[in-house]
Amino acid sequence: MRPLLPQNLLSCTAGIMLLAFGFSYASNDDTVKLSSIEIVVDNDHFRLIDKSDKFYSSGLYITAWSDSRKRSSSFGTFSRNTPKVPIRYGLSLSHLIITPTNIKQPDFTRPDYPFSSFMLLSMVSETAQDQWTYGIGARGPLTMGKALQSGAHSIFGYAEPKGWENQLPNMFIYQVGWRRQSIEFTHKNLAINGNYYLQLGNFRTSGMSGLDIGISIGPVLAKIESWVEVVLYNGQFQSGWTTSNLNLHPFVGHFRFMAEVDLGHLRFCFGQWFVSSELRTREAHGWGRVGMRWDLRTKH
Repeated sequence: MRPLLPQNLLSCTAGIMLLAFGFSYASNDDTVKLSSIEIVVDNDHFRLIDKSDKFYSSGLYITAWSDSRKRSSSFGTFSRNTPKVPIRYGLSLSHLIITPTNIKQPDFTRPDYPFSSFMLLSMVSETAQDQWTYGIGARGPLTMGKALQSGAHSIFGYAEPKGWENQLPNMFIYQVGWRRQSIEFTHKNLAINGNYYLQLGNFRTSGMSGLDIGISIGPVLAKIESWVEVVLYNGQFQSGWTTSNLNLHPFVGHFRFMAEVDLGHLRFCFGQWFVSSELRTREAHGWGRVGMRWDLRTKH
């Protein structure tokens, strides 16, 4: 029998998300002005070594960002003396595909990731210290993961994925996340930040804490991030709860290298990400990232 507390926790997520959304976005400021468009592609075939097609197989993120504006720095306050901080907003559409270790095998075996596909529409509010994310979406066949992966494999000559008949069923997804930058050290071109991140919902419920180190040289910014995550719920699995599925492990390590090149109105990024497995087998996996941001603002 599943514990009652996790069920009640997810049942309250939609209400918490709407309350946070209202407090964060309520304002009588001017209308939002589009400032940049960002496109990011994740794929495990972008890895420099050990190329594969397992676990987190691919991700596509398209985000529109607004100009920064002044907003109240605390939630739920109507005082005119409340300090205001620069804040920007983003609207993001993302699509993710998860696959098992062996995509040629038609049957699902445990412990392993099943075939699953997700689509999320998210709104983001971001200051220098805090980032709030609110998302809704879907999981399952209606997100067309099978057609997208099979089509891409056909174009590039990859092996045909065989197990989509066993993919996770359709499910409504809702999610809220909060990230806080708690430690900051800067010296010339070096920046060191400590962060923690909480997310709640039936896509993923977890807490993370980590450190990132950034070095800028001219138009190039390089960053190394290291995170430790404690996972309670993961919508990539049939049961979802680490407390009720012996195949899942609640502790996950993340290591990321990212680089950005600023060319004025265009900014390109690439990176390599490595994640310890959430399965009891503890098999690590990773993927590569490439992306571009187009700045729409006129630079003086």
